Amino acid sequence: MPHTHDFFISHSSATKELARHLFYNSIANGLFPWYDEALLNLGDQLEQELQLGIEASELFLLLHSKAAIEKKWVPFEMKAAEAIYKNDPTFRLIAVKLDDEPLPDFWQQFLYHSWSNADQPRSILRLLSELTGRNPIVQIAAAAVLSTAPSDAFVNSSSTVAEHARNYVLYYLGHVKQLLSAVHQVGYDQELRDTLAKILHLSLFEQLPALQGGIIPIAPAIFEVIFTNRMRIPPRVTIEGLPARYNWMLITNTEIACRIAITEAGTSKPVQHPAPLSISIMLDAEL
Repeated sequence: MPHTHDFFISHSSATKELARHLFYNSIANGLFPWYDEALLNLGDQLEQELQLGIEASELFLLLHSKAAIEKKWVPFEMKAAEAIYKNDPTFRLIAVKLDDEPLPDFWQQFLYHSWSNADQPRSILRLLSELTGRNPIVQIAAAAVLSTAPSDAFVNSSSTVAEHARNYVLYYLGHVKQLLSAVHQVGYDQELRDTLAKILHLSLFEQLPALQGGIIPIAPAIFEVIFTNRMRIPPRVTIEGLPARYNWMLITNTEIACRIAITEAGTSKPVQHPAPLSISIMLDAEL
């Protein structure tokens, strides 16, 4: 079976947020993982789909914990991965130990990824580095999709890695917006241009990595695409490679960015789970 996914994320409901974080940040780094929320449909035959997902992946990533092995599906996925490895030793198995629960005997022959719950951001970066073989891009903006209840951006009362990253960026950009608004209201074009030039040299923008394709998830299945150049008119936007179960709609479109919603083909409603970014967005307009 041809490999269509870089790796399969095996996880329990107890580690769903961590799995989501790995999913989005893996996409930001050019990987395409198999992740249940993004790829399973209501009515799917679960065992069959899980088996096919593992077979279609080059690597099996196990988020191992006591909670995971006490459920039905993670042990099922582990046995499926073990069977593939025994027939094909090039199929990689990577375990991430999230707690002190010992790995099963078969898995103890492999080096496992050490994890620090006290410093999850560093653990995520280290894992992404191992998966990509390079220093990873940190897609801070994408963290916004991981929180169901936004906390106050100006009082960083975050309870998750996602909220902490999102609140830091919003707090910082809030000051930038306030500064630009004040200069814009004065109405001197030269001062506005000079202010914009200086803002580009702030540490946030100097250190901000380039997001792959300029696609920023801002909510489940809603993406903002920032153009690398200003267009003379809003461009014509087309999408290729979207899985057949989805359609898409343009929410907003300007000379500098557009916003896209992924919808269910059957209902035309925006999907409420993360949609895979295995798509190509093309723009047609004069610069």
